[in-house]
Amino acid sequence: MSAGIRKGAIHGIPPPRTNRCFSQQALSRRDDVRRPGNPDHDDSIRIIHGALEAGINFIDTADVYSAGESEEIVGKALAGGKRNDIVLATKVHGPMGDDPNRRGNSRRWIIQEVENSLRRLDTDWIDLYQIHRPEPNTDIEETLGVLTDLVKAEQDPLHRFFHVSGSSDR
Repeated sequence: MSAGIRKGAIHGIPPPRTNRCFSQQALSRRDDVRRPGNPDHDDSIRIIHGALEAGINFIDTADVYSAGESEEIVGKALAGGKRNDIVLATKVHGPMGDDPNRRGNSRRWIIQEVENSLRRLDTDWIDLYQIHRPEPNTDIEETLGVLTDLVKAEQDPLHRFFHVSGSSDR
């Protein structure tokens, strides 16, 4: 497995307590996640490859973006050795179907969905696994506990760092 970013940072900014460098720009999608993005996989892969060639080394996606299709496209784009040169981030939380157990921040769902994201991304690890939104019905200790367990996995952690995004009125 990769030890982290070794090249490609633009004006690198090291995150706390790590030697990884992130470009100041990231390739991400910022629109209504329920609407499909670019359905043309080849065109999307061409855009990702162009971003990588321009020095982008941080790609951010989420399980819920186009019902997992975004992660599949990113996985295809990073095939052939490109995975080792980037920081890959994805998120969990949003509904992945009508079943109320296929969403949120519970231990059960996070474990299931990190495995699904790894499969869709066609990778062995995720550098930054993010909780997309707070979950008022799940105790924060449960959420942080499973994320910590995933980072501390004995041999090969499934993800290296975690982050909770969004805001809460609590």
